[in-house]
Amino acid sequence: MIISPNKNTMMVKLHAELDRKRHDPIIPGLVYKGWSPDLISVTRAGLVNEYRLIASRSDFLAMVASPTRQTSANYIWLVCPETMIAKVEVPMQLGLIWVTREGRTGQGLVKRELPTLKTIVRPARLHKRKVDAAVLAEVERVFKREFWCVFSKLTAMDHQRQIWTTREAVK
Repeated sequence: MIISPNKNTMMVKLHAELDRKRHDPIIPGLVYKGWSPDLISVTRAGLVNEYRLIASRSDFLAMVASPTRQTSANYIWLVCPETMIAKVEVPMQLGLIWVTREGRTGQGLVKRELPTLKTIVRPARLHKRKVDAAVLAEVERVFKREFWCVFSKLTAMDHQRQIWTTREAVK
């Protein structure tokens, strides 16, 4: 049975591929001036790519029903499990990447299926502006602030869990 990749799996695979292509920065889940892509990356040429991770057919239909989202990106990509979105369904300005699963066998054993990315449709370039260094620095600052806020909350939750674990051990 092949399980469809979830958003986290898609994001990890996409990050690895973008890192291999030397995009920098690669920022997940940023909320910046009304813009909230699932992931953004900046190419070495200074062009911004926005990635929208689509984990279900209903996600895609909701996105198509209300496509008006603020963006500063040069390109917008939809990233979804293989065959969830057909090439003909993709709005003209968007690109499409499938996260596929390739099974490998060796000596009668099936190895773990590894996700791969396959570009199905290349997006149209929305504008020619390159990212401004000051804007990029501000985006990175906002992301770092959000990251440390989440990290602090997770650390507090972990500390609370340790307190309860210690109390249970003492009983």
